Amino acid sequence: MSPGEQKIDAVYIDDVIDAFLAAAQRLEEGNVEGHERYAVSSGNPIRLKDLVDLYARVTGTQLPIEWGGRPYRPREVMSPWSLGIALPGWKPKTSLEEGIRETACPRLPDRPSGSSGCFRR
Repeated sequence: MSPGEQKIDAVYIDDVIDAFLAAAQRLEEGNVEGHERYAVSSGNPIRLKDLVDLYARVTGTQLPIEWGGRPYRPREVMSPWSLGIALPGWKPKTSLEEGIRETACPRLPDRPSGSSGCFRR
């Protein structure tokens, strides 16, 4: 794996869907003039290494990654696109930690919503 310093701006899928619906509503209501370009962003980019650490903490699963095992590629994307402005009337509702938990952890009968870790204890 690369050294892991790339920044990632992850947005939970339900929040992305809400952004598309908010953009569609702007179109339907005639609130768009010309060509508009918006960013759907958490506003909190995170280093790849830190994302892996968060995943391990949330899920209780350590990933066997050899950081720095390969150099960055010549065209490696090191930071997210940031030229758009925030979509009016939209902001993400799901934190990265919540999104990881909802995506990676099965809903177990003895794991109430909001509990830490994925697996029965």
